[in-house]
Amino acid sequence: MVPIPNAAAQTKTKGETMNTLIITGNLGRDAELKETANGKSVLNFSLANSLGYGENKKTQWIRCNLWGDRAAKLANHLTKGTKLLVTGELQLREYEKDGEKKISVEMFVKDLEFMGGSKGESSDSPADSGSDSIPF
Repeated sequence: MVPIPNAAAQTKTKGETMNTLIITGNLGRDAELKETANGKSVLNFSLANSLGYGENKKTQWIRCNLWGDRAAKLANHLTKGTKLLVTGELQLREYEKDGEKKISVEMFVKDLEFMGGSKGESSDSPADSGSDSIPF
């Protein structure tokens, strides 16, 4: 099965189901590092994912949660505007606000990759940097 970006895959394998979401987007604000009462680190961030073109362009916001040691290590690198490819599990969280039941779509992050370099840095490859060496 070939993963399809921006889609949740639900496939049965030997009685189990698979819940995988692969999405790209930009951080809408700096990630927020928190610690639970029992000392576990969690990094929360929102990823903006755009669909469509022109007048039909829409932006979806996916709330992401990264747990464990990686959360603390990546906190300072996940800043507003950073472009990421994130893989994880789709979760629906129910909560109540002002007496009304609400549902939040969230992602339990398993893996992430930085895309396009950091802000202010050129995304040129080493071969384009004026070096005389051949990269192969």
